[in-house]
Amino acid sequence: MGHRANFVIIKEGKATAYEDQWAGGSAAYEFSSGELAAAKAIELYEETNELMDWAFAEGGYLIDYDQKLAIAFGMPFDAGEFFDDEEPDELVEADPAINKLLEEDITGFLEDIAEKWPSWKIVWDERGVDAFALHLKSRNIDSVKTAEPSHPAETKEAVSYPK
Repeated sequence: MGHRANFVIIKEGKATAYEDQWAGGSAAYEFSSGELAAAKAIELYEETNELMDWAFAEGGYLIDYDQKLAIAFGMPFDAGEFFDDEEPDELVEADPAINKLLEEDITGFLEDIAEKWPSWKIVWDERGVDAFALHLKSRNIDSVKTAEPSHPAETKEAVSYPK
């Protein structure tokens, strides 16, 4: 049970992976806040030596400082369902970038958050942790264990900004 998430930080060719039981629904919010906020949020999560299988990780992001590349996935929680009171947090509700993500306007979402990731390539990839695994493999980083790719064949293609 939960909304599980994986996160990866790569610095100087070394990767550190993290996991959390409940962060799957908030990962998109953290990612949309920019590099500094996203990296700070990861400090709250538990370090791990492996990534979950695609079917179990509902959200997360990878931040590669060496290549200035960030990859994210996962749909944000619906603020109306998350908050106990009748009025969801106005800041969450009014976030135009998150609203675009909820409407599946991935390009618009990335364009809206790009200024918070200056000089970075930001990618939304619904292959999730499978995309993380491919990136780690492309960097010849094997310190984080990964499962065999298991995302469905019909998974949407990744969207990046800038293209």
